[in-house]
Amino acid sequence: MSGLWDPILRQYGPTFVNVCRHAAEWADEIATDLLKRGMLKDLTPDEQQVVVAGVLIELGRPDTSRTHNRHVGYEAVKGPDLNITLLEDDQVLQDAVLCVHHAFMISIAYDQVLKIVQNDSGITVVNSSSATGHDR
Repeated sequence: MSGLWDPILRQYGPTFVNVCRHAAEWADEIATDLLKRGMLKDLTPDEQQVVVAGVLIELGRPDTSRTHNRHVGYEAVKGPDLNITLLEDDQVLQDAVLCVHHAFMISIAYDQVLKIVQNDSGITVVNSSSATGHDR
């Protein structure tokens, strides 16, 4: 079986593994920082470490999550450690989130938009793949 993969694997240099390892470590650092500054900010540092370690093992490892775009259900993450609220429990928030989602999906589909970034001051940057010919 490895003979089948040899030509493909030879395309990657020895530094590729290090690049992948660094990306995984960086993802763990970002997740740790965001959890500690956000959802876990009211916990002690020791409590934060315990929760972060559990989250990284459950949600951040390929042997448990298998793929980046895998849906993680509420039942898998609910519990005393994570402060999770179902979007469906807050109809006002759900309506606002869906409005933004639909606006972005329409923009991406209609105008060949690749990236939309807007800050809290209302300044927006839109990157598109090509001119669509539509007047704005």
